[in-house]
Amino acid sequence: MLSGSVPVETVSTRQDGNQVDTALFSDGSVTRTLVQEESGAFDPSALGMSEEEFSAMASYNGSIKSCKVFSGTGFARREDCAVSGSNGAGIKLGFIADYTLVQGAYNDKITARHTAYQQCNGAVCDAPAWNRWVKEESASRSAMVSMTTRWEVVGVSSGTAELRLIVGKNVASARLSV
Repeated sequence: MLSGSVPVETVSTRQDGNQVDTALFSDGSVTRTLVQEESGAFDPSALGMSEEEFSAMASYNGSIKSCKVFSGTGFARREDCAVSGSNGAGIKLGFIADYTLVQGAYNDKITARHTAYQQCNGAVCDAPAWNRWVKEESASRSAMVSMTTRWEVVGVSSGTAELRLIVGKNVASARLSV
């Protein structure tokens, strides 16, 4: 699999009560990812962190690429977008998402998220886990979906990486925090 490759086919199955995504890439390589389904609001204490520690993690710009675009009067729908982020030092997270931007107040939404994947070079990473999914924008918050992975460079350091897709005010962005 080439860096930044997007799967040409993804099959989701259930194994021992967990979702397992198998992705086939154009070069013939295959990845299998155990996907933990979201279980409500994310609590940083589950990672041994306070909300302040979690918020203070280093942040990197992510990317949103390869979307199928559908648009009409006052809206733009994007499907099968490859959302990804990398810290430039071996940790890359990504997933596929669909979202809609609608002109007007507080009506942007994230309609789908799937196929979580990660690359951890020089670090050992847990399976990626879905954390939060706020499907619709409101007056007080943007729509947002996030996934995390716990990483460790054995004997050196460890932490958590979180990739977010944020949709609101007719704009979509991706951020990776490590």
